[in-house]
Amino acid sequence: MNFFKNLYRLGKLTLDMRSANRESGTLHKKVQKMMQPFIQAAEAYNDGSITPRMHKKMQWYMVETLWMSEQFAQLHQTKLDNATQRASAFSGALLGISDILIDDLPEGSLAHTQNFLYAPVNHTPKTPFEKLYTAYFQAFESCLSADNQVQTREYYWASLDAQVASRRQFEPDLPSEDLIKILKDKCGYTTLLCRAVLPLPIDASEHTMIYELGALVQFINDINDLHKDSTQGIKNFANQFDTTRAMKKALLTQTTKAFGLFKNIEHQRKSSIYFLFIFHSFVVVILAQLRYYEHLCQGHYKLERFLKFPPKSTKVQPFLWQNLRFSIPKMLNFDFIHPTASLN
Repeated sequence: MNFFKNLYRLGKLTLDMRSANRESGTLHKKVQKMMQPFIQAAEAYNDGSITPRMHKKMQWYMVETLWMSEQFAQLHQTKLDNATQRASAFSGALLGISDILIDDLPEGSLAHTQNFLYAPVNHTPKTPFEKLYTAYFQAFESCLSADNQVQTREYYWASLDAQVASRRQFEPDLPSEDLIKILKDKCGYTTLLCRAVLPLPIDASEHTMIYELGALVQFINDINDLHKDSTQGIKNFANQFDTTRAMKKALLTQTTKAFGLFKNIEHQRKSSIYFLFIFHSFVVVILAQLRYYEHLCQGHYKLERFLKFPPKSTKVQPFLWQNLRFSIPKMLNFDFIHPTASLN
């Protein structure tokens, strides 16, 4: 019975991800419509520093936050109204702009920019990016209600703190424990932000669970970005390990922790199973990626050897038979009672 239910869940997830992973997908079209007034208004003050590529980056951020908020809404058996959808999407736009601003800043300008990002209404925006950020921030604030305003702001500020702290990932001697804290904060608080826009309070247990689930997502992203981050001199979850075996062990440790915390919280069973199935599938896909890294290096992964390959050639092709043969059985053997059993 589990097999057929998982087959249905996999089909549903595939359609859902097509909406988010393709620029012609439904979610992309939705956020493009939201962005259009801001893009048009920016034409009056843009000096060329805001490029189409940067708008595209914001679009992807908006899709990611909105998609995640939708998953939390399904989990809590509710629907996102128009204002909540916009709040979620605009939080993604703000994080996209702040990411660009923080990453490109010289050290001496950081304090001023931090002050501006936290309270743009208290400053006069000077640059095109500051003007764009202010416009999105005002729209974001206008979408918040009495039910979600306090917690949404709290997690937005925490997400900004994490973005600023992530500049330390360029430090070659960054201690491992500091790195892990930075990584967990970065996606942990962003994931909490996606949940915070729902007009439902977040208690301590749910906070911890979502934080650890976000950390798992960050570790998955870091494995996927191993080549890009390593080439750019960015320390991440994956490039601190000498072997893919060590990466897998640490990843599964975090998976066990996050899934265990999730199962300790009561939600409607059907929505709980599908929610956990989603993240189980994400882990399966990244395990296939790790297998591919090992394959590229002829069974002896070394980061230096891995980085000699062109970036495009390091991405796993999910629809190749050998990858389907690895991933599909694990997804179809998902068991809510023992969610990590099929991952080993």
